[in-house]
Amino acid sequence: MTAQNLNKLRYLLCLVLVAVLFLVAAPAAQAATGGTLTGRILDADGRPVTGAEVYVYDSRDIKRPGDFISNRTAADGRYHVVLPAGRYWAVARQRIDGARFGPLTPMDKHSGEAQPIEFTNSAELQLDFTVVTLQEAARSLEKKREDFFRVQGRIVDQADQPLGMAYVMASTLLKTAAEVPEYLSAWSDKDGNFVLYLPAGNFRLAAATEFPPATGCELTQQLTVSADLENFVITARCLPETKSGPANK
Repeated sequence: MTAQNLNKLRYLLCLVLVAVLFLVAAPAAQAATGGTLTGRILDADGRPVTGAEVYVYDSRDIKRPGDFISNRTAADGRYHVVLPAGRYWAVARQRIDGARFGPLTPMDKHSGEAQPIEFTNSAELQLDFTVVTLQEAARSLEKKREDFFRVQGRIVDQADQPLGMAYVMASTLLKTAAEVPEYLSAWSDKDGNFVLYLPAGNFRLAAATEFPPATGCELTQQLTVSADLENFVITARCLPETKSGPANK
């Protein structure tokens, strides 16, 4: 075989090898393509929210920086975020100070429990979020008060002093607080006074000073509701984390 024919053979073998590698790699590349999550972020009245973002996480642990973050919405409230194929959890937040991580302030808005989403090859999923402040979330429960009982009282700190800018959360099922609890009050006033609306039943409660509640916040106080209740006192034990560790003991 001449040198020229040998070079041609090597060239053909290289082409075949490239073709085989392409066929093998193509399905893997396609699987990793994923898709785009799009939609709108709206307020409690269905109006577009400006300056909000969608945070996407690769696990249920969403009390940390997002693995993926959408664009910050403009006046139309629209967002988009490109994701590899996989399973995720998404929430929307509007932070007044522009921060991307940390407790929400009283004026910040949150969409509630994380929405599970799953992407396959080249998928495009549309999902709208409604974001509200803690005050608006509590007010939505208050609108149902004809079916709920009124629980009111004071939130105190661990020295039994009235605690302003705290709130009470309650759940029939959970022992540890979720990102947005099942039932919650608005922020307490400077004297620690709060109002919480609950249906009849058995509840676990906790009081906190940051929203969403600190990681691992336990609902330790128990309450049976069958009528309106006054002068209920609850101690806030779910406090912000410090440099030495969680302070919600």
